Amino acid sequence: MTATDSKISALTELTSISSADYVPIVDAGDLSVTKRATLANIFAQIVSGSAGYAPSNETVATDPIWDAAGDIVYGTGANTAARLPIGTATQVLTVNTGATAPEWADATGGGGGGIGENILINGDFVISQRETTFTSVTVPANSDDTYLIDRWVLLSDGNDIVDVSQVAGSAGNALGSRAFAKFDIETEDKKWGILQIVKFDDSAQLIGGSCSLSFKAARGASDTSTLLRAAVLSWSGTADTVTSDVVSAWGNEGTSPTLVAGWTYEDGSYACGLTDAWQTFKVEGIAIDTANTSNIAVFIWSDDKTNAVGDLVHITDVKLEKGATCTDFIPRPEGTELQLCQQYYETNVECGIIPKNGATLPTHYFGGATSSTNVQCRCDYAISKFKIPTITFYRSSANETGDNLWDVFIGGWTDSTATSITASTKNAFVSRCTGTYTSTGAYMINGIWTAESEL
Repeated sequence: MTATDSKISALTELTSISSADYVPIVDAGDLSVTKRATLANIFAQIVSGSAGYAPSNETVATDPIWDAAGDIVYGTGANTAARLPIGTATQVLTVNTGATAPEWADATGGGGGGIGENILINGDFVISQRETTFTSVTVPANSDDTYLIDRWVLLSDGNDIVDVSQVAGSAGNALGSRAFAKFDIETEDKKWGILQIVKFDDSAQLIGGSCSLSFKAARGASDTSTLLRAAVLSWSGTADTVTSDVVSAWGNEGTSPTLVAGWTYEDGSYACGLTDAWQTFKVEGIAIDTANTSNIAVFIWSDDKTNAVGDLVHITDVKLEKGATCTDFIPRPEGTELQLCQQYYETNVECGIIPKNGATLPTHYFGGATSSTNVQCRCDYAISKFKIPTITFYRSSANETGDNLWDVFIGGWTDSTATSITASTKNAFVSRCTGTYTSTGAYMINGIWTAESEL
């Protein structure tokens, strides 16, 4: 212990201090001399830098980087900082896409952490009940104004302009999405696109406010297709009674298609330049302000009229959400996505089996004869339909001859002479097979159906 230490230890401890209190200081110019300074003077000289020491952390409260109440300062590098102005009352703090800085985002939808709810169904094309590849010879075919992959309408300047395929898994998709839609040019120098119409109940939350659209896309390696355009449309006609073929005239390259009466571009359309690599495109803060809007639609189309047969375009993870900012695409569980799709289209064959004449049907229906010429059975849907659907019948593999006819088991599978509907609701329908039967008898019935209630 030094002599100075002894002197200090002998002093009475001061438990309550003020800025006017003195502190003993040894003079650096003469170590034998001890002087005194007030706490207030010591702090003032350190902060001002006149004492030869001015660390930046002691000056942060008076730094010009603080401009308003609620501002946030964050580090941008070694000993450097930046200001993030305060957000709005409905925003949450999140991190930007490059994970380099904080940013504000709208806390919309049911997801946590500012992830907006996707108003679209099957945005990643993971459900495709009708077929997985659509060409000029499939049912349905790749024709203009035709629903193909669930919830998506193909629109094109003529028929057989593009083949459409669902590609499951991440093959060819560097972003790792669980599926994507592949468009294979069959007729060169023609425009085409895809459209999803949102029912009124789901559109209502966007009307009078703003929304944001995002999707991922790429072209085939070294292909000539270079440009997509995207837009959000509004329908001002009767709610849920829409024209699905929204294009009146496709127009020249660089010109947005002319829309049919009732449809309007909201904030125009947006160019999306394609490369061989997958990109994420964002259109943010789209105002939905057309008078009498009742339905919203998303329209993505090829604006390239110098493409070649065989060129490929890939699209996935399409998201429409409420608010002025795009948030990440979060896939729903596949079972949930299927149920949402089944509001508009459903079939009684297993997933992966295409509903068509001659397909395998693993289950049968039980019904009864209502007369000597009619057998009826009730067919229930997995999900209540958006509206009373249109039913289409197909023969199963048990019937080798009668396309679109169901079979009744009478000691063996026997073709009906006609298959029809006697009653239909949003939840079920009653089918009738015509033939020769035992009145009031019980029968097993075999057949495939599809129920479509698309907008």
